[in-house]
Formats: sequence, C-alpha cells, structure tokens
Amino acid sequence: MRLPIAFYSSRDFGTIIGEPVVLGRPFFATSAEYEKVLPKIKEYYETLLEKGRKGKLRKGLDEFFQKISSIAILDASFKTCLSKELGLREEYIEQVFLSTNYVRRHLDYLKQNFRKIKKEDPVKYAEGFGELVAILGFKKALNLLNRKGLKIGASTLRCLYKVSMMPISVKKLIKEGKIPLTVAFELPLDSTEEVAKEVAGLSYHEAIKLIRSKYRR
Repeated sequence: MRLPIAFYSSRDFGTIIGEPVVLGRPFFATSAEYEKVLPKIKEYYETLLEKGRKGKLRKGLDEFFQKISSIAILDASFKTCLSKELGLREEYIEQVFLSTNYVRRHLDYLKQNFRKIKKEDPVKYAEGFGELVAILGFKKALNLLNRKGLKIGASTLRCLYKVSMMPISVKKLIKEGKIPLTVAFELPLDSTEEVAKEVAGLSYHEAIKLIRSKYRR
C-alpha cells in the first residue's frame, strides 16, 4: 500500500521530500511507516535527477515510477520541484511522464480490472486512479482515462482518489475484504479510521445505514 509523499522546494535546502499534512484530516501513516519509505524516495529521486541532467528524462521517469509504484503516491509538487531542479517546464515533464512504459502498463492494469465486480486488489486499484489524479489534477486525469477507453464517471473517480488518500490502517481493512470499496467511498474524511473500525465486517446495507445515521450531518 502506498503513502502520499509531498515535495517542497526550499531556497536554502533544495528539494525536501516528506509527509503531506492536511488540516482536519487524520495522518496517512505512522512516523515509523514513513521512515521506511522516505529514504528510498530520496535515493530514487537523486538517480532520476542524474538521468534528467544527462538528457535521459524519459528513462529516468520510467525507472523512478516503477521503483516507487508500490510504496508512494506523488502529487503535482513533484513536477514543480523536478522542473526547478532540471530547468524544464512542468508541462514538458508531464508529457514525458505520460509517454513512459510505466503509464502504459499502469493504464493496462486499470483496464483489466475496470469491469470486474470483485477487484483483484481493491486498494491497488483505487491507488492506481488516485495517482493519476494526484499528479495530473482531476480534469486532466478524467480526460486521459476517457481517451484511453476507461469511461469512468467523475463522482466515481473522486471516490477512488479519496480511498487512495486514506490512512494505511483503513486501507488494510479494505484490502482484507472487511470493508468493500463501495462502503469506503462513503467513509467521512474527518473521522475515517474511527468509522472504518465500526463498519468493518458489516454488510453493505448495515454499514451504509450506520454511516448515514450516525456520521452524516
């Protein structure tokens, strides 16, 4: 399961890679879980910079995202920092990213699971959509998916992104089948972990009834 990672451009310290903090939201993971992931991201990012400076950006991006594909979800701050480090436009970096084998295989995986009622890995599936929204923004991600034959509705894409940004503890319950994706879509953002524990193991109808009666204001 993947952790959201933020990039910060500092005048004094260069690019700082760390945990995003969203006011009013629970933490995505424990400090220990982030400590396992962040050193790897920093190492892979340095390698990407080396390749980018040698004119091998496409290869660098392909390898970089292959390596982080099971541990991290990056957002647009990644493009901003890489743009400053390499002196390239963010739009160009985005175009190169979309041309990688990683993105092609990524879209193939989503297509294979798109029509399956029971997903092979519901968390990986949600994170796959969530990554595109995080990096490209909602409208660009939706347009890309539709162009590639993934006719997904805007509300469903928002819900999948929401699941991709849930705490690791909640994702584990979803992965284990204790919370279906359709129930995870309804979990409130401000008390996700608390509600997830209450509805884990309940039927869809029982879970939705509890959420709507107790947590919808």
